[in-house]
Order: sequence, then C-alpha cells, then structure tokens
Amino acid sequence: MTTGKTIALTRRTLVECAQQGLTIDCSKYKKLPSQERFCYDIYAPICGSDGKTYSNDCYFCYEVEKTNNKLKFVHFGKC
Repeated sequence: MTTGKTIALTRRTLVECAQQGLTIDCSKYKKLPSQERFCYDIYAPICGSDGKTYSNDCYFCYEVEKTNNKLKFVHFGKC
C-alpha cells in the first residue's frame, strides 16, 4: 500500500510543478540522424498541445522533434 501513496504523491507533485510553469527539457533526447531512438517504458504521462497524451517525456520529445518544435507541453498527466 505504500507504493500507492508514493505514486499519488508523485502525481500531485508533478501537477504542482506544471502549475508553476515548468516545461520539459528535450535537449537530453537529441540524436544524430543515423541513430535509432529508444525510449524507456516508464509511464509518466504528459499532455501535449495537440491534445494527445504521451507515455513519458522521451516519447513527447520525439514528437516535438518530428513537428519542428511546434508541439508544446501543456501539463503533466493525461490530457
């Protein structure tokens, strides 16, 4: 049961961070053209300006790159 409380606290913390105007730093996910992209399977949802929910910051940043930075961060959590 402690895990459930930890997850709830983490989600609350993420919402509070989003309300303070924090954004996602995608610079750590930049890749060379010849490299394949690999994202981790941790579920930490992010809502994008396209109304889609991305599984985590890696998948979100991949879409940001594909849209030439037109996709914007809206908030942590599902859209």
